[in-house]
Amino acid sequence: MNKLKQLIHVGMDAIPNDNENNEAVIMIGDTGVGKSTIMTFLSGSELVVKFDGLKPILDTVKQNRIKIGHEKYSETSIPTKVVIDKMAFYDCPGFKDNKGEEFEISNSFFVQRLLDIYQKVKIVLVVDESHISEARADKLPKLVRNLHKSFKTFEDIKDGCCMIINRAGRENSEDDYHQEILKMIQLKNENGHLFQEEERRFMEFLINKKRILLFKQAAKENRDRTFVAEGSENRIMECIKSSSYVKSRHINNILSESAKLAIRDFID
Repeated sequence: MNKLKQLIHVGMDAIPNDNENNEAVIMIGDTGVGKSTIMTFLSGSELVVKFDGLKPILDTVKQNRIKIGHEKYSETSIPTKVVIDKMAFYDCPGFKDNKGEEFEISNSFFVQRLLDIYQKVKIVLVVDESHISEARADKLPKLVRNLHKSFKTFEDIKDGCCMIINRAGRENSEDDYHQEILKMIQLKNENGHLFQEEERRFMEFLINKKRILLFKQAAKENRDRTFVAEGSENRIMECIKSSSYVKSRHINNILSESAKLAIRDFID
């Protein structure tokens, strides 16, 4: 539990009372989907096309406050704050972080602290292209379900939400992914629909409001070159700015059973 104390202590320093900005943007998504990469792009920092095996990835040219990870474990342990156009962007740890119970508990604490500090909060959901394109994709339904559980009702947050599909296929359009999502939200398995009714309405709302944008996969032929946005990427900031704010000021407990046990041990 010393690790939990340390994380929360460092996190408190990373999220102090903000006397200069009253608006925060919280980037939320599974570990490894590219939240740090997208936030680095939005901050105006230079990105270069590198390779991870056969896969093109984006990385920073110089040392940056935002650490981009390309491993299966979350690089973001403590929220990183970057002010962009007078909005405080926070690259939060991965949703249900994969480093252990202490990180999972501290993540929920950090999101609640942001809701407590900032009068105006927006949420940017980041998903990987594979969450939509793979035949047995279940990560998008789980992510939306976790968001639903965290805030209880989408009515309280939908006006302040956008979604970014990272590593989108270069040959695919926003409409292509919209159509795939519309198909996905109607799918069923042995337990019923993958998306509950309110979750389906939430996804339809984002599509109808054009709040689902693409951050496309880097081109292989641009290896070792500076990344240049070509389309949808340039509309991400406009989408964030034009969205409203979440109404909810409280995040519900969605901790795993092991994390709940860790809290009991911490209290005892």
